Amino acid sequence: MDNSSPDELFGMTPRVVVKKTINNDEEVSMPLSHPTDGDKAERAGSEGEPSEARVQWNSKMEFLLSTIGFAVDLSNVFRFPNTCYSNGGGAFLIPYFCMLALCALPLFYMELLLGQYNRQGCISVWNKVCPIMKGVGVASCVMNFYVALFYNSVIAWSFYYLFSSFTSVLPWTRCDQTYNTEFCWNDAKQETCLLGFNGSAIGNFTEWSGNGSICHPDSRRVSSASEYFDYHVLGLREATGFHDLGPPKWDLSLCLALTFVCLYFSLFKGVKSMGVAVWITALLPYIVLSILLVRGLMLPGALDGIKYFIRPSFGKLLDIKVWSDAAVQIFFSLGSGFGVHLAYASYNDFHNGIFNDCVIATLVNSFTSLFSGFVVFTFLGYLSAKSGTPIDSVVGVNSGLVFTVYPEALSTIPGAPFWSVLFFIMLLTLGLDSSFGALEALLTAVTDEYKKQISRMKYSREITTGVACIIIYLCALPNVTYGGMYVYRFLEEFGAGVSILVAVVMQCLCVSWVYGLHNFSNNVKEMLGSRPWMGWRILWKVVTPVILLVLSVYSLCNVKNPHMQYSNGDFYYYPSHTKYLGWLVVLSSISFIPIFAIWTVLRMDGRSIREKIALSISPSREHDEIREQGNVTRFGLQHWLNF
Repeated sequence: MDNSSPDELFGMTPRVVVKKTINNDEEVSMPLSHPTDGDKAERAGSEGEPSEARVQWNSKMEFLLSTIGFAVDLSNVFRFPNTCYSNGGGAFLIPYFCMLALCALPLFYMELLLGQYNRQGCISVWNKVCPIMKGVGVASCVMNFYVALFYNSVIAWSFYYLFSSFTSVLPWTRCDQTYNTEFCWNDAKQETCLLGFNGSAIGNFTEWSGNGSICHPDSRRVSSASEYFDYHVLGLREATGFHDLGPPKWDLSLCLALTFVCLYFSLFKGVKSMGVAVWITALLPYIVLSILLVRGLMLPGALDGIKYFIRPSFGKLLDIKVWSDAAVQIFFSLGSGFGVHLAYASYNDFHNGIFNDCVIATLVNSFTSLFSGFVVFTFLGYLSAKSGTPIDSVVGVNSGLVFTVYPEALSTIPGAPFWSVLFFIMLLTLGLDSSFGALEALLTAVTDEYKKQISRMKYSREITTGVACIIIYLCALPNVTYGGMYVYRFLEEFGAGVSILVAVVMQCLCVSWVYGLHNFSNNVKEMLGSRPWMGWRILWKVVTPVILLVLSVYSLCNVKNPHMQYSNGDFYYYPSHTKYLGWLVVLSSISFIPIFAIWTVLRMDGRSIREKIALSISPSREHDEIREQGNVTRFGLQHWLNF
């Protein structure tokens, strides 16, 4: 039985301080039995050698806002509501919060603790924990790179729509443009077809010509907003498929460049510059969502939309896919495994009470998903009531839901351009926050791993950030070609799906078993004054790894060739060989795990293969003892059974 005190149950024992005089100067408060600043600097160094003090956040609030900003992203606005209603509505919240408590929250907390204690990025941290697992950090960096390629293209689309909103008539409300088809449908056409030439109704809109337009049956209509996105913004007509992308669109290329300019000036000074930016990007979405919710509740049909969103279907809880979708939603929403939390926490004060930050960020993330669901379905209910179309059909649009249904709904509200500007500013802030995290994790990993080489350069951080932005921008250009949506769907499917699950499984198993949960708990006690609650240790050691293993196997067994739906309802199915190309993308990241494991063992300075393996699976601080005494705790059963 665990004899922890109530405070220890949450790993938050108050710090005891004593007064100490330094060089006859004023007294300063220092934690009793905790490392001094010199100890902290030593810990930050490689192989225990002193190093320069690591830069820190300007305040605890900046760290918290950055963590929340990364966790709360575009998927909270359009992925969660869709996943929720299609998996049992209100009943979906049961598996959602179960997976949050058993899987996502423990992993989130573990990453923050690991980063704050070791004060290193996602690659170098494994030198201090378990050198043989260094490939996990490299795999995370590769996945961050893939995500940056397609995720930033969504931000570029948001910039495009934002600029297009500064007009008296929103362009996606029209059906008289050169890119429109005869199936384009908007309010003006609906009124014309209803009245006909003589002012009489025309029944169910059978074929009828008049005033240069054709009134098609319901099944043939395509909203003007959908055609605007597919044919004007993306330019899909100029590309026939994944094999025929065409050149980059100049307007989207400029929007993508603007995205990276924003990223650069938010990150070029490290956490010092990013900490200022997150005050805007993390808080603005909640202001906009609140405004949109109030406005949406005033619209007819809004309450019907909310009822549809939360209506429970408990029968679906018996379907394992619902539980899998719940775990995937919360797991990817928090973003564990990408190395971002490790990077962010590494800039904290060593004794920062990180548990509260973890809980607050997790609760805010879940609240945002629910809150945005209410906002989304108020407008979907309104759109359904206005068009006379069932909500099922309104939600069923699959070609960029956030860029078709929402703009169409907003365009019908008085003062539409104003509401549209607000909406796309919100999307930009949500997207940029997550991009900050992904790029910062990559930069932190590279600069920590090659600190000696990079530190020799003047303005090293500015140069490194600029080079990274330029490289990623050039590699992301295929996403803004005329067939860029085909590349986007491919990278979304294979860039960080199964691979992130594998990486997180290895990370959790390594910390809890190879490094040793008792060692990890002692590290936490050194930082926070007490060992983690026994419940956390059981989750880290047994429950969470089992859940992750099951999810990984389920995902591996259900990998399918991607497909895409156009605005007119037609489907595009990728060539059969695309699946194999996708597996190459998956392997290009997770293959670093076994490759680095083998490489680490081979290059380790040991007198025998046994000693090489022992050094490879042991933290760097134990290497001298292993070489001198041959004492390898990880070769004993007790190490693996300790909690």
